[in-house]
Amino acid sequence: MITFDDVYDVKKNGALVIGKNRLDDYATKFLTKYCPSALLTPMRIPIEEILNKMGLKVINRTLSKNLDIFGCCIMFNCNIKVYKYGKYRYEFFKEGTIIIDPKSEALYGKGQERNTLMHEIIHWEKDKRYFEILNLTKNFKETELYPIMCRQSRTYFEPSEKLKTKENEINWLEWQAHRLAPRILMPKEMFKKKARQYIHNREIKSCDELISKLSRFFGVSRLSVKYRLLEVGLKDLISEYEDYINIYNDDNAKDYSKISIVDAYRLIEKSASLKEWIKSGKFIFVDGYFVLASEEYIKNDNGTLKLTKKAKANLKKCAINIKKIAYTEFYNKEKNYTIFYKTEGVANYLYVFSPEFQNLEIRETEETYKIAAEKIFANDIDEKELTKILADPDKTLCNAIVFLMESRGWKSSKDFFEKTLLAHDYYARIKNDKMNNIGTDNLMAICVGLGLKLRIVEQLFEKSNNKLNRFKEPDSSYISILENIPIGLTIDDFNALLEQNGQVPLGSKEK
Repeated sequence: MITFDDVYDVKKNGALVIGKNRLDDYATKFLTKYCPSALLTPMRIPIEEILNKMGLKVINRTLSKNLDIFGCCIMFNCNIKVYKYGKYRYEFFKEGTIIIDPKSEALYGKGQERNTLMHEIIHWEKDKRYFEILNLTKNFKETELYPIMCRQSRTYFEPSEKLKTKENEINWLEWQAHRLAPRILMPKEMFKKKARQYIHNREIKSCDELISKLSRFFGVSRLSVKYRLLEVGLKDLISEYEDYINIYNDDNAKDYSKISIVDAYRLIEKSASLKEWIKSGKFIFVDGYFVLASEEYIKNDNGTLKLTKKAKANLKKCAINIKKIAYTEFYNKEKNYTIFYKTEGVANYLYVFSPEFQNLEIRETEETYKIAAEKIFANDIDEKELTKILADPDKTLCNAIVFLMESRGWKSSKDFFEKTLLAHDYYARIKNDKMNNIGTDNLMAICVGLGLKLRIVEQLFEKSNNKLNRFKEPDSSYISILENIPIGLTIDDFNALLEQNGQVPLGSKEK
């Protein structure tokens, strides 16, 4: 009985419908037309030659602030929104142009760039007629259905088979491109042939090494090879390797793991994409999670940020997913995974971050979350008034600090000490305008206790006799911490990160 998975047909609207069981058939058809030799011998698919045959031009542009969009194919002359100089703006492109984000290769490897190029080639070959027909019957400015952007966050997204909307129809075209690209780059029979050659080569002693070899040979990502080995029916062979379970078995992975501030900071330092998300100001580190900046999910309890009940019950909707995975000797180190090794007693773990783990709602956040972040933690500071105080030569550093303390609701030396770990008597001296010569470390402790973002910290330092030096310790550590985790750090969190960096913690000796 023929099922939906076996369908391979062209609809009246120009859409080519390919069932899940016919994807390799289409890959064979494509290669027969553009690179028949790839069906006769294992080889790296010559993407540049195929682009030339099809008359396509490749240019580099950044298409998204959060690096989610890798590329798109221009089916006909039009204006496309690009991200340039910190803003989105429209730029005109001619049909037959493939746009690739120049950062995709640096962040995720050459294999990802080749996959994105093939993804867009497929759209040009398979979907151009569909969009030409759609262009005659729809207003793209109203429907926002064009162009299809190759989003990392939708790599494993599967549309509904029941939903009969134009948007869902296009989602299926994107689903097809995501799954066809690796099948064309690694043709089924030739991939199996090369894999078997490596497997029977006694020099290859692990699944991890096999994946690396195939990745380099075909010019694709390790992750693509990992899944392709299963798709072509080689599970029985590769499962004989000792490290197979650790590489393929994700059942021992715990989603949405709570981590310490120190481990969170290490992950940010290792991951460019995670750093971009955090620096955007849309996420705040609270109670062991990076959470969307929303009063639905975060509450400010007298200056201390806490998760709401709704956040705790809906981590999938509001938190960045960091997995905790037990490991023995081996682990599959994918290019687009950020891995932090952790030993807890006699047990060993990996904390793993990858954009592909994330819920779509997390990946496609809006600027409103950045605004909300300011409101959650800094809605009681009038920055215009602070700027006036800092610019007034008759106002002192103490005057500015007192203004900030009152804005935060600090009413006693006890509040001051709890937030800064500085001696109680400092509070009275600041109130009495007697500490304008305060040192760098003590001023930084006050800034951290007040929960100030780096831009305000730098303004306060300009008002003082101190100047932060980005290239000298401990200033460089201060700046790095404030840049990587800009909102929500307590003085204890900050000190934990300083100690991790080998620096002296802030605060007085008094306890």
